[in-house]
Amino acid sequence: PSDPESPNQPGSGALEWQPASRSIGGLLCHQAPAAGVRSVSSTSDIPQLPGDTHMPVAIFHIGLPLDHPSIPAEDRPNLTKRLADLQQKMRAAGYVYEIIHASPESGLEAFRNQLRTQPCQGVLIGGGVLGNPTLSYFMEQIIDATHELAPQAKIMFFSHSVDVRTTVERWFPPPSR
Repeated sequence: PSDPESPNQPGSGALEWQPASRSIGGLLCHQAPAAGVRSVSSTSDIPQLPGDTHMPVAIFHIGLPLDHPSIPAEDRPNLTKRLADLQQKMRAAGYVYEIIHASPESGLEAFRNQLRTQPCQGVLIGGGVLGNPTLSYFMEQIIDATHELAPQAKIMFFSHSVDVRTTVERWFPPPSR
């Protein structure tokens, strides 16, 4: 028999831990709680879309491949580490943070495919593209693809003068503490 005063009975008004999400291909997918149970999420510190308590913010960071001719060979090991550390930092902060490499030579089809198939709330254009005047047309193509395939996405620029997390949090602030 069900005791309505028991703290974890459905419908008792008590909070009960329910697995609220699972990872599929690196994306956080959420499931509805069982009937009569309010779900408690451990994701209260994850940046989320305004008005959405379940969907973490997905950012696509697009930049040049590390073997691109405009990137000096001696800088590549340091850039590889910095990008890996950045991705880890942003994911630890709760963002879905994907780093995508593209160039004028390789084109944008892989980027366009990700925009078509995965949620994206923001696109951050890396400093290698932003800081190179000869790549301005390529940057315009990135912006155009974003407008076409993810029109709601914010477009952000990384110029190395401001931390990436600060740039992202201008548009997608963390929850109030």
